[in-house]
Amino acid sequence: MARLEAQIKMEYYPTPSNVVELIAARVARPIPPGVRLLDPCAGKGEALAQLAALLGGAETRGVELNAERARQAAARLTRALTCSYNELRAPANAC
Repeated sequence: MARLEAQIKMEYYPTPSNVVELIAARVARPIPPGVRLLDPCAGKGEALAQLAALLGGAETRGVELNAERARQAAARLTRALTCSYNELRAPANAC
């Protein structure tokens, strides 16, 4: 893909579902209660929502620069912010 095309879509490259399944297969179980998952480049929130479901549920938080994708992520995740991950501030061990 040409650099201009990548910039137009704001470098958005969704994580394929089969990759999310591979990630979930490598996470230790059981997931402790109260676990929070953070995706600093959440896109539409699809990958993080899938991961949380495969792990048996967890609180999900996403950060997305594009306002429309952040809105879509907010519908799928526990919480989603519209900003750059560089602006994100969270206490240690928050996620």
